[in-house]
Amino acid sequence: MANSTYIGQINDTSSLATNLETIYHLIKKNWDELSLNRKATRIPNSIGVNGINHFHVGFDWQDEDNEVPYWIPQGITGKRNGGDNATKKYVLVSWYYKDENDPNYQVKKGVRISFVDVTDMDNIKYRHVLLVEPATANDSFPVFKPINIHAGGIACIGNTLYVADTGKGMRAFDLTNIFQVNSDS
Repeated sequence: MANSTYIGQINDTSSLATNLETIYHLIKKNWDELSLNRKATRIPNSIGVNGINHFHVGFDWQDEDNEVPYWIPQGITGKRNGGDNATKKYVLVSWYYKDENDPNYQVKKGVRISFVDVTDMDNIKYRHVLLVEPATANDSFPVFKPINIHAGGIACIGNTLYVADTGKGMRAFDLTNIFQVNSDS
């Protein structure tokens, strides 16, 4: 999960990152240190009508990600690690949660970002990361809560991930503040 701020309406979330690290002893990760726990499959280029090449190369999500009806992929952006000396290439994909499609719905899950290592298209690995923000006194979540937005377009510049929020404009997420949590609700 990465913590967020708004562009235009800046919310300081540095205390959330500090609390997660010092009080709750969560392990802080950089986006390039994520344990990629899922495997995608390469889709070779496709020749369509009149012999036109439709795309160069692509990938297909792991079966359970393809089959689940309540996580809907939306935005996509690219990222390299290490600037000019980049050794890895990533694709980041935003997904929004549609609770009415979830037969086991208990709590809104918000938005997730898939970090997909596409450096070697014959060995594509990825991990989903939830986007969160600090909880308030009125929330049922004790420390942080999911961000329940559509998460359409995304862009990555340096260590900042920008996510379009239909209701509030653009949100910015610090990719140096990713924390490992248990995967329960």
